[in-house]
Amino acid sequence: MKNLSWLFYKGYYQGFQHWNNFEKPNEHNKKQIANFFAEKNNGFLDANYNSFNKIKAVSDSSSSTFKLATQYPGLIMGTGYSHGIGAIGEFKIGFHLDYVTGLPVIPGSSVKGVIRSAFPIITINKKTDQLELSPESVDIETTKAKWILALIKSIDEADFLTKTIQPMKDDIDNQKLEFLNKLILEIFEGVKDVNKTDAERKYFSIYDRNVFFDALPIRCKANKLYGSDSITPHPDPLKNPVPLLFLKVLPKVTYEFNFRIVSSIVEQKLTKENLKKLFQKIILEYGIGAKTNVGYGQLEPA
Repeated sequence: MKNLSWLFYKGYYQGFQHWNNFEKPNEHNKKQIANFFAEKNNGFLDANYNSFNKIKAVSDSSSSTFKLATQYPGLIMGTGYSHGIGAIGEFKIGFHLDYVTGLPVIPGSSVKGVIRSAFPIITINKKTDQLELSPESVDIETTKAKWILALIKSIDEADFLTKTIQPMKDDIDNQKLEFLNKLILEIFEGVKDVNKTDAERKYFSIYDRNVFFDALPIRCKANKLYGSDSITPHPDPLKNPVPLLFLKVLPKVTYEFNFRIVSSIVEQKLTKENLKKLFQKIILEYGIGAKTNVGYGQLEPA
């Protein structure tokens, strides 16, 4: 089987000559084009996961992992990548596939990004030189701050991962803001002491920081990873919409999320195990990837 990353971004249009041979394709030409891309698309839809079963996540005794499975309608990653020339039947939206393996991995940067997005944006007021929640979206950032504090408070509860946790009702005072700022810098930037200026004393060693690895699919229903779906934008209310076909990861695909986690020194409750639970809770609540607002990228414990 060909590497699916190569097929999607390099081999997808190899042998395609019809598009340049006519300006206004007739029905026969349209069928030729559709059949050409249907064969290419089947390379993904028919791909068997057993072809990848020798590929494993790299982990060691210091790794922290948890497993989450995709829910209906599935998962989309990499829609921002350019793909498509406007041909009939092609996948028109970008998709992220690992360059080496062709697997639909979730990049570690995306895992880190979605977890970071649950924390508030804290800035320094240039006039007062004091910490403040981002004034551009202060209501949203306040809710985030209160939710993270509520999560930390509840993190030792047995049903932490399954129950709904509401943001705390207390106001975010300067002390809480300073605490959250230190915690964010520690978790995501490896800052040991915000008051130091030289790098050696300000930052943890690279070996003592949290690391967010790529999440790999480890099993799936009926050995199938990929499916297709379409969106139907309506640019003109008086014309029929033209469906846009795209590639997706199917429901019931289990991903293993891998981290190297270090216990927090800012918050004693956030041990290595509790930080892993916090990361898992955020991913379960937020989802991951594109189009989460319409159900994609929602996960469940596996």
